[in-house]
Amino acid sequence: MAFETARDTDAASLLATELVTNAVRHAGLTCHEAIGLEVGIKDQMLRVSVTDDGPGFDKPAHPVGGLGGGFGLQLVEAIADRWGVNRNGVTEVWCEIDLRRRPHLGAVSETDPSSS
Repeated sequence: MAFETARDTDAASLLATELVTNAVRHAGLTCHEAIGLEVGIKDQMLRVSVTDDGPGFDKPAHPVGGLGGGFGLQLVEAIADRWGVNRNGVTEVWCEIDLRRRPHLGAVSETDPSSS
């Protein structure tokens, strides 16, 4: 299944950007260590996965940003249908968008004033 709209593509791009940025800023990697990115669709579920060799973190119950930033996980929480952190030798932060349940990512409604 392909992305249905440009909004699906924008959402996937934003999620990938936020997760990669978090890995760059917080994993504590050297310039010789890699960050992995996988994006795919299976059974109408869009999955973004970022891996690194950093120490990882526990998924906060409610991500909170501050004056110095930290709003990336709030965006992930708001856009993704689900997300999490796995630590099995590497840290994986992943998120998923269920493309079947995302009418707000689909066509602009007729009552939306920006559609004219």
